Amino acid sequence: MVGIGKPDAGNPLVRFNRGSPDTEYIVYEREGRSTMKSDQELPKNIQALLWSYKLDHIDLSVHKRIIISQVLNFGSEDATRWLFQQYEPQEIVRESNQIPVGQWDKKSLSLWSLVLGIHPVSKFEKVSHVV
Repeated sequence: MVGIGKPDAGNPLVRFNRGSPDTEYIVYEREGRSTMKSDQELPKNIQALLWSYKLDHIDLSVHKRIIISQVLNFGSEDATRWLFQQYEPQEIVRESNQIPVGQWDKKSLSLWSLVLGIHPVSKFEKVSHVV
């Protein structure tokens, strides 16, 4: 399992700074995974990121790309930690690669490209591979 947190949180896989040089975060290995049933209510900090959606219709498995996109683009440290507890890292990477480049915040895409190794492509690039 992969999580995100402060440097004392576990065995580091990746270290990075965001913003100030005195704040360091790491992606780390940890055991266990909590799962949220689809009928449970989303945490308030996640609900705030999904303000334009009908929260009573959000399902963690059906809408995972929307949830992952919003949390990675606009989420706090707590929201990001929650995301990594809900989804396997491979799911987050797979879904992140499917989010069109135009839906990414430029700085968020730069950060998560380094941390997760994602490389989403634009719609144009997807079409040009088909031709």
